[in-house]
Amino acid sequence: SNKTDYIKISNFDIYKSAPKGILIGGGLYNVNILNGTMITDNGTVAIQSPNNQATILGVQSEGYSVAASIKGQTYQQVPINLKGGIQLATTSGFAVNQTSAVIAGTGDITARGERNAVISSSGGSSTEGSRALIASSNNAHIRGNQASRTILSSENIILEEPYTVAGGHQSIKWLLDSVEGNGTFAGAISSSLGGYGEYFESSTGQLIHTGTIVTLRGEKIVPANVGDYMLGVISETSAFISGASSFVWQGRYLTNEFGGFIYETVTDEESGELIRVPKQNPDYDTALEANYHSRAARDEWHVVGLVGQHYVRIDETINQGDYLTAHNGIGTKAAEGSWKVMKITSAYTSEKGYGIALTVIK
Repeated sequence: SNKTDYIKISNFDIYKSAPKGILIGGGLYNVNILNGTMITDNGTVAIQSPNNQATILGVQSEGYSVAASIKGQTYQQVPINLKGGIQLATTSGFAVNQTSAVIAGTGDITARGERNAVISSSGGSSTEGSRALIASSNNAHIRGNQASRTILSSENIILEEPYTVAGGHQSIKWLLDSVEGNGTFAGAISSSLGGYGEYFESSTGQLIHTGTIVTLRGEKIVPANVGDYMLGVISETSAFISGASSFVWQGRYLTNEFGGFIYETVTDEESGELIRVPKQNPDYDTALEANYHSRAARDEWHVVGLVGQHYVRIDETINQGDYLTAHNGIGTKAAEGSWKVMKITSAYTSEKGYGIALTVIK
């Protein structure tokens, strides 16, 4: 009973006053600080608040060590801090929830759910659920009470699946799935590189040089010799690469006898909806996650070019148009085969002990 709230401070100037310009006490959640200038010498903080609920707009400060300290976060310039749903730079639109926003749009675009935004869009684009975003799209819609969905640069599509990013014209043409890490595309994927590669581990645990032809010893690789099965060549130009285990240990999730994920159904913490996710291996140690390095960063793992155009180390016997076999990992002439030299890109020299040929592998 001995306090106040719903405080408004507007059109103000603070000039060479106290070290702290405006200090908001605890328990105040409805403070508006609008259109002010704060100038001092050797000030400590212009605006300080224990929470981030204050509305701050159009405030400038100078001469304070910290322009603003809001819920422990410091700023060198006073931030714009606005509560409630916002419609900004839009001719028509509705930010229905207090944490939603409609920005730079036309045509009755609507952000209905919590933490939703529709940006640079038109044609009645709309969102539902939580953590939804539509950007640079026309007549695009995120439907249902699911979480974490994004539509980008699209025309006339509807997205419902949770934890996805999608785009398309008249229908979804590509979709990225954050739960499983899958990508689905209706069209081609293009690259300036050539060929397909896959990660394999060397049998010695040591680096094998680029351009070396390799064979298998069990599930690991060694330089190939005449008569060996030629698996592929250590490659730096594979356009498509599998088996990288880029983000987490490859055994983090349980798999069935054919290598496919085992799934379980869990409740999404925010939306309350049931979602299907890969089941985590009980042997996975989250404490070790920070020290994990992808196979691309480890010397024992190599991208082996299996199909397509790749650069191969060759000896002095090779000419353009020849077939290849291997000797100590170096390409040497063969009477026939499935590896054919397209062109010599670097002639053989005895000093290096090899030349380089662009070779088709199939």
